[in-house]
Amino acid sequence: SNIKKPSQQEYRKKVIDFMKRFEQALSDLYPNDAQSEQFKEYVRSGLRKAIFSVNCGNSKEVERRYKYYTDHR
Repeated sequence: SNIKKPSQQEYRKKVIDFMKRFEQALSDLYPNDAQSEQFKEYVRSGLRKAIFSVNCGNSKEVERRYKYYTDHR
């Protein structure tokens, strides 16, 4: 198999990259009005917390998925 097994940190980095792309898509797709800005800031705040959690290895869901991904390759 040519697909390498990522380290936990590499896996977390990919998850964070995906989260950041989601944030960018949200910014690009929602209109720039006051109500949308309030919603986008709410989402950004949640994403910042989630990214911090993933980066520290404290996201049980990401850690579980990493284990599943690497165990079933």
